Amino acid sequence: MGTLVHGALQAIDLCSSFDEAHIRRHIADSIRHEGWELGPELVERAVRLTLAVQESPVPSWVASGTVVRERPFLFSHAGVAVSGYLDLVVEDDRGWTIVDYKTNRLEGRTPSAVAEEYALQGRLYAMAGLLAGAERIRVAFLLLEAPTAPVVSEYHQPDLPGLRA
Repeated sequence: MGTLVHGALQAIDLCSSFDEAHIRRHIADSIRHEGWELGPELVERAVRLTLAVQESPVPSWVASGTVVRERPFLFSHAGVAVSGYLDLVVEDDRGWTIVDYKTNRLEGRTPSAVAEEYALQGRLYAMAGLLAGAERIRVAFLLLEAPTAPVVSEYHQPDLPGLRA
C-alpha cells in the first residue's frame, strides 16, 4: 500500500486540485506494471489515501517553497552510514519541512500515537536536514487516514548535538 500511494503522490501536482481519474489510472498502471494482485477494496483504499493529501496542509506547504520529492540523504553517525529518502521536502526561507507519508491504519489510535512508533525515523530525518545546512527542520508525519492532523516536530541547528546523542 505504501509503495502504491507514494508512487501516486510523486506523480501528481500537490498544489492543484487532485484529479481522481488521473490518480486511478496511475494506480492501475502501477499495479499492472508491478504484477500485483490487489482486490478492489485495496485499490479503493489506495485512491482514498492518495486523495486525502488534498485535505492536509501539504498543498499550502508546497505552495510556499521549493519542492524536492524523494530527496536522498546519506550521513555517518557513530561509524554507521545512515541513508534513505525523504518523501517530500519543502525548502523556504524559514528552513525545511520534511513530509513523511504514512499509510498505516489508525485502528482507533491517534495520529500522535502512531507517529511515536517513528520517533527515531523523525530524528534521523531532522539530522539529515540539519547536517545538510538547514537552520530549521519541521518533520511532519502525515497519516493519510487523518490528513488534517499531521504530527509535526521542529528542530534547529542547536538541537544537532542532542540528536547525535
